[in-house]
Amino acid sequence: MVQAHVVRPRTLFRLEKSAKIDICGTELGPDWHLITEADLAAMQERDFQAVADVWSHHPASGQGFSEFFASLQIWVRAADGTVAQATLAPGAGPNRVTPLGVAPTSTNHYEGSLGLRCLPSANKQR
Repeated sequence: MVQAHVVRPRTLFRLEKSAKIDICGTELGPDWHLITEADLAAMQERDFQAVADVWSHHPASGQGFSEFFASLQIWVRAADGTVAQATLAPGAGPNRVTPLGVAPTSTNHYEGSLGLRCLPSANKQR
């Protein structure tokens, strides 16, 4: 199972700048990174089911800001380096990672009810 850390809800501003800065590394230190498309590709269906099972039983699920804390919809670093959205829901198949609904050069903030999830880098997992 993948170890993850949930960072407080955060609005990502100026998505073109966000594509160059790793918010997880900034907030938690250089041993952490925003989940990437490659991280998700390395997970198996049972991993996604385990994540869904945990979040569906979380006390915050369905309350207040639960869309940030218990959501299976997350921010992700796409294979091309852009900031995208993804789902941790089991059975998502090839549509797991999708572009955001705004241009990457948008100067407006974008929340999208996406959870921010961070993973430790490979050297921290050892």
